[in-house]
Amino acid sequence: MPRVEHPKDLEAVEDPCQLLRPDQLAQLGVVGEPIREQSPWGEALCVWGARTDGVRVNLAPVTTLNIGLRSVLRSVSKTAPDDNVDGYPVVVSQPLTYSCGIYVSTTPEDTFSLNVDRGDSDRVDQQDPCALAKQVASMVLSNIPDKN
Repeated sequence: MPRVEHPKDLEAVEDPCQLLRPDQLAQLGVVGEPIREQSPWGEALCVWGARTDGVRVNLAPVTTLNIGLRSVLRSVSKTAPDDNVDGYPVVVSQPLTYSCGIYVSTTPEDTFSLNVDRGDSDRVDQQDPCALAKQVASMVLSNIPDKN
C-alpha cells in the first residue's frame, strides 16, 4: 500500500460538501448550491456545478470500505499510484478529454474519489481536466483535519 506520511482524518468530515470552501469554489468559477447524493458504497457525496455549463466537481469520501487505493489500482491495472498531490498518493482512474477521475489516499485505508468535468470552461488553467482535478484535490486536502 502507498505510504501516507501525514494522514488526514477524512472520517471527521461529516458533510463532504464542507470539503470545498466558498472562496475555493469561487476561484474555480463554480457557482450554485451543491447537490448531496449517496455514493454506490453508501457514503454521502457532493456535486458542485451540476446545473451549469462550467466546471463540475463530484466528490465522494471512501472511508467505510477500508481498502485505500488497493481496489482502485486493481481496477485500473496499475501497481502504484500515478502521482501525488501535496504528498498524498493519487491514482488517475478516468482521464478523458473533458473530465478526469482521480482517487486520493488520505490514510492507508481511506481515500476520496474526485471527478472533475471542465464543461465549456474556456479558462486556460482549466483545459487539462486531470491537472484541474489535482488542483481541486489540493484544495480538498487543505480542508481535511490532520489525523492524530
